[in-house]
Amino acid sequence: MTAVRAAARHQASTRRPTRWIGIVTVGTIVALVVLQSAYRTAEARGAGLVAGAALRTPVWINGPTFYLGSGAHMQGFQVTIECTGLVLLLPVLALHAVITMRGGPSVVRAVTAPVAAWLVISIANVARIAWIGIATQSWGFRDGYEPAHGAVGAIIGISGFACGTTVLLLIDLAGRTDRGAR
Repeated sequence: MTAVRAAARHQASTRRPTRWIGIVTVGTIVALVVLQSAYRTAEARGAGLVAGAALRTPVWINGPTFYLGSGAHMQGFQVTIECTGLVLLLPVLALHAVITMRGGPSVVRAVTAPVAAWLVISIANVARIAWIGIATQSWGFRDGYEPAHGAVGAIIGISGFACGTTVLLLIDLAGRTDRGAR
């Protein structure tokens, strides 16, 4: 390959919009880390509304904490750093950044993939947190909270992560062929 061809190829590759989408994705990761408290508050609001509707009970939301029930039966559920869907979403976004910075998907796919993955992971995590509240209100701490937060919650969270990652990869890598086989 001549130096002129190499320079032209480098210039063309740095102008690909998907590479810039990868850089924006890295910026989004940083912004989500900085704004994690607001994100956790949104998750608490969503989970509280779902759990409150399912239980037909009053819901109060204060920051990343939602309260179900009233009086002596009120219980609070805080979405902590360890509980937030960001723990699952950020690695998926990092994978997307790598794929797009390598120039993989089209612009439409590069924009659609992380949004779809975010929706899947977020819905699963809000459902997981709501389930913890529903189970605790329905069956108490030992019979409700512990299994809902432990095994059942882990299954819901890991399933959401796996499905979100799969959706991201299916969209990002759709239509690609193995370039090394040519």
